[in-house]
Amino acid sequence: MIKYTLAVGFAIFIVLFLFYSPFTRYSFLGSPPEQRSSCGKFDGEVFDFPAPYVFLSPEYEGFSIWEQGYKRNKRGCDANFAVVALKVQWPSLLPAEKMWVGANRPPGQMGLTLEKRGPVSKHDTGFRLEYLIMRTGIDLIRDSTFDEKLGLYKLIGVEQPMRGTKKDIYWREKNGYTDVLVVCGYYPDGRHFDCDQRWLTNQGRILVIANYTTPYLVEWQTIMHQAKLMFLNFKRN
Repeated sequence: MIKYTLAVGFAIFIVLFLFYSPFTRYSFLGSPPEQRSSCGKFDGEVFDFPAPYVFLSPEYEGFSIWEQGYKRNKRGCDANFAVVALKVQWPSLLPAEKMWVGANRPPGQMGLTLEKRGPVSKHDTGFRLEYLIMRTGIDLIRDSTFDEKLGLYKLIGVEQPMRGTKKDIYWREKNGYTDVLVVCGYYPDGRHFDCDQRWLTNQGRILVIANYTTPYLVEWQTIMHQAKLMFLNFKRN
């Protein structure tokens, strides 16, 4: 009887945790009935993201999702977003039913993340590639090549120190700085994993990250353009 009572109590605890924890916006549970959208501000502009698109509970300014005071953050259309993660289908940009990563990801699924950046100086306009090749012995000018098909510079098979894995790095140079950065990873057995494509918007005050499988790398420019149009649709006038 005691074991049965403990088992029932534990099951109830798990159910309550899944529905009231800040981590319960995963798509396999769906969004709570009261959450029809996620509203907030990025760089002073109000965005309203429909619930089917939202992958994780959006983070607002204040405590991180990993900190105890997270639920006390100001929320709603008058509050500032810190991070919003979305799940979409490509190329339709309709909401994805679930969000998967790695080998189980269905074809055409993509993650899109918007992240607020802190105050940006006039000199902080792009990405710094040197952090990606630290302790590798690689020289960006000497070892990189230009991919005519992609229109990107690239370094292929960069060893990651202390990890035993590799990554491919692609980037675009514009007006003397790197405005688009793509890093594609490998599984330990050498198979391609997926790519994180990063670019800045709103004069560098918002970071956008698109996560997709390697075959979609050839569409990197279209991804940027279509994502911009989608975000405009979520913007409140």
